[in-house]
Amino acid sequence: MNMTKSRVRILTLAMIGILIQGGGDAVSVAQAADTAPSILKIDAAGDGTKWQFIYSQFGVQSNQLQMPANQKVELNISTTATSDSLWIPQLGIKIDANPFQDVSKQISVGKPRKFSIMSVNLCNAHNKHMVLGNGNVTTTSSFESWIKSQGGRLA
Repeated sequence: MNMTKSRVRILTLAMIGILIQGGGDAVSVAQAADTAPSILKIDAAGDGTKWQFIYSQFGVQSNQLQMPANQKVELNISTTATSDSLWIPQLGIKIDANPFQDVSKQISVGKPRKFSIMSVNLCNAHNKHMVLGNGNVTTTSSFESWIKSQGGRLA
């Protein structure tokens, strides 16, 4: 048996022992999981010249990417272009996509700020580093106000 398998078995047995002896600790772990912040899911559809952002859980679709600060976000990227990238230099994000192949990436956005969505592709002479859109990382209350202003519904 190699060392990795041995360590996994030891850790598994240790965790079982903690749960059996701790009793109430298992409940507190479950309660902590219930209070963990949910992940905001945003679908991003590109066509080589622009991005459309779909917030399905709120019934909102926009050409602006809005995200609440200090929130985990799952970006689900798709494109109909030959190849595309969702590039947000200010947030250190670059996600490459190929036609009709979905790519998913979880990110954590920090403090409120504005950002630009850029093109990184050389699909034509005018497209390299072209600004394809803008977005904001906002406070939670500002994000909720934006959702409502777009005709969306909050849960």
